Amino acid sequence: MLMVGLTGSACSGKSTVLKFFRECGAKTLNSDQITRELVKLKRPAYVKIVRHFGEDVKGPGGRLDRKRLRMKVLENPRELRFLEKVLHPGVRREILKQKKKFGKKKGLFVVEVPLLFETGLHRMMDTNVCLTVPQRKHKRLVVKHHLKPGDVKKFSLRQWPQDKKAKFADHVVRNHQSLKALKGQVKLLYRQLR
Repeated sequence: MLMVGLTGSACSGKSTVLKFFRECGAKTLNSDQITRELVKLKRPAYVKIVRHFGEDVKGPGGRLDRKRLRMKVLENPRELRFLEKVLHPGVRREILKQKKKFGKKKGLFVVEVPLLFETGLHRMMDTNVCLTVPQRKHKRLVVKHHLKPGDVKKFSLRQWPQDKKAKFADHVVRNHQSLKALKGQVKLLYRQLR
């Protein structure tokens, strides 16, 4: 099974593209979902995070308040590195576990990873896809997802600019038109990679 890394800037439409790949028949995995599993109540990553950042990162029922944690790490690069050291090995292990589960079957296994190149996860993929979006459309997506421009800027500081990601990617999908056009690009790429 060909393992495909999917990345793009914040609010570029990565989850939509992942869904389109799934509709084409690809197996898919979202690294954010893996992270949510890793930080569930009483799991080892949860314990390390609460021990390090303190009780104020807990929300209702003792669950991790991801928004509070995000605000803490966006303001402090050292804290962000700590969080990445806790989470990234678990993300890697789960991606490899899922790939192993599919074995030698034919087809695509597409993994959405926002920091694909920044974390080096691109090296474990067979090929990489970058989703790009024009600035005007990016602003609409930010509004749609109820994000504050300042928060998006902080996220973006951690990520490479989309032009740099596109240069490193083997394939580029452009989210510059309609959803129908985007879906058409994904279908074409799916057929090329299969």
